[in-house]
Amino acid sequence: MKNLLTSTHSNHQFSSSISHLPSPTAAAVTTAYSLQSIASICSVGRIVVASLFLLALPTTGFTHCQIPCGIYHDDIVFSTLEQNIETLQKAVHELSGTGLSINQSVRWVINKENQSDQIAQTMLTYFLQQRVKTDDPKRAEKLNLIAMICMQCTKVKQTTDSVEVDTLGKEIGQLKELSGIPISKVSKP
Repeated sequence: MKNLLTSTHSNHQFSSSISHLPSPTAAAVTTAYSLQSIASICSVGRIVVASLFLLALPTTGFTHCQIPCGIYHDDIVFSTLEQNIETLQKAVHELSGTGLSINQSVRWVINKENQSDQIAQTMLTYFLQQRVKTDDPKRAEKLNLIAMICMQCTKVKQTTDSVEVDTLGKEIGQLKELSGIPISKVSKP
């Protein structure tokens, strides 16, 4: 019982010391520590709590570090963005058809939401935080285009109109061109 009380008391101290962390991280840490009293029952419980904690941490788009280390592969990032666009086109195509079960429709909508979120997250964590430098002569154009892409991601989530996905693809193509990467055609399903 003493161990349980000590554990509960330390939660309050720990929670206040992590208030500077982003809320998903703080929630994961707080959850992990609140489960600590349960984990003290056996060592396997501690392993489970540690695993849950690691799984609950938020991920960051395509950036492998936030140092920044100077290792960038824009061609891979744009290739992934083009794959996101292809998946969005497929989702819109599937959702506009008839004969899908409710389950399949929901899965395609969720997929469409996730693809849009991945694109927006890449714009923020890769381009805004690391690739658009203050001394870049094309900085204003890139920032404007990134803002348009993020807004277009929201429009894509709100509709099943393929025109919105095509617009998003064109905007990503423009950013790719501004970044000096050769443009490739995205095929439609």
